[in-house]
Amino acid sequence: EHKNTIEGRSNDQIEKDIRLTLASHTPEQIAKMSAEYKKEYGVSLEDALLKDDGLGASTKEIAAVYLDKSGKTPDQKTSALVDIALKHQDAQAFSEAMKNASPEARKAFLDNNGNKRIEEAFDHWYSGKDAKTAMDYAREGKLSTAAQVESNKHWINNTKGIELAIKQMTDQERKQYNDGKELAAGRPVKDLSPQDAQKAKTYYDNLHNTLTDTTNPTEVLRLENLISTKGKDSIVTQTATH
Repeated sequence: EHKNTIEGRSNDQIEKDIRLTLASHTPEQIAKMSAEYKKEYGVSLEDALLKDDGLGASTKEIAAVYLDKSGKTPDQKTSALVDIALKHQDAQAFSEAMKNASPEARKAFLDNNGNKRIEEAFDHWYSGKDAKTAMDYAREGKLSTAAQVESNKHWINNTKGIELAIKQMTDQERKQYNDGKELAAGRPVKDLSPQDAQKAKTYYDNLHNTLTDTTNPTEVLRLENLISTKGKDSIVTQTATH
């Protein structure tokens, strides 16, 4: 199918589906799938994927990590997947690896020159979008709320899309935003370390500035109250819509 981009799926979509399928299965499930594949087609799943001339080098190397039987830990696999994505400057594969990574694996990457490695792989002269997206996934395991809001900014703003991004914020992200808001107003936040205070301030600045650039002051007030109320309408948010 990967040779037919007209009637079937595109090559990129097929390769993404292969990576995501392997990522969503345990080693035991992959071993069972491989056995069933060989029984059905007379060739191992490893050979079918790794010897397929139609698949890109990045996807082949990623498949080899998932098919490896040496007993690597999940974090060791994440490290290998990230290395492959960076080597091939494959921003999509990098996001997939970080989305499934543990917080510890993401922190280890960032603590070991991760920022610079992302810049070298994805910060192109014509666009820094891939680098920004990669940093979001390295830090949070997902696209940041600010980036999601920005992606819904059109000549007519996608209000529902922006609301959805706000409602999907984690409790930690909401706390960071609210702490940053307090700090920006010159009010201290109890039991917040200097490092966490800086993170909160940065998080608030990024998201608040994006909201301000995307919509009007009344809508910003409503969206900020959605952040504080965990996506539920309050008297303030209801009043702001009238």
